[in-house]
Amino acid sequence: MEEKEFQEMVATLRQEQVQAEALTQQLTFIQSSVSEHDTAIEALKHIKDLTSGSELIVPIGAGTYVYATLNSVEKVVIELGSGVSAEKDPDGVVESLTKRRDELSETYKKMSEALIKAEENVHKLQNTVQSIVAQAQQGQMPR
Repeated sequence: MEEKEFQEMVATLRQEQVQAEALTQQLTFIQSSVSEHDTAIEALKHIKDLTSGSELIVPIGAGTYVYATLNSVEKVVIELGSGVSAEKDPDGVVESLTKRRDELSETYKKMSEALIKAEENVHKLQNTVQSIVAQAQQGQMPR
């Protein structure tokens, strides 16, 4: 094997490692989003049982909460995307969130399969590179 071919193999190995790392980060983000959807779905199921005037503690971020009074359980605002929101009944929002969560779960599954393939490629390339290096150190470059 010529040095150029070996360098190309090492470059391919690095690309596969970067791809695997990117997939891992994306999977973490998707899993977080699935969990967030599950939390919202469960919260909506409980809110439907409340009455107008019920007091709630609402998170506003950074571990900070405010007390709020529930005016209506008839309408919920859901973000549709691109900064657009709409009012829907709680059941409609649960349905929309469930659909989104299921789509995210399917994406997670597909990306997990891609990660497994990328990790397999990394492993094969690492073994090949290590074998070539070991042979080179013994003065026996493969052809």
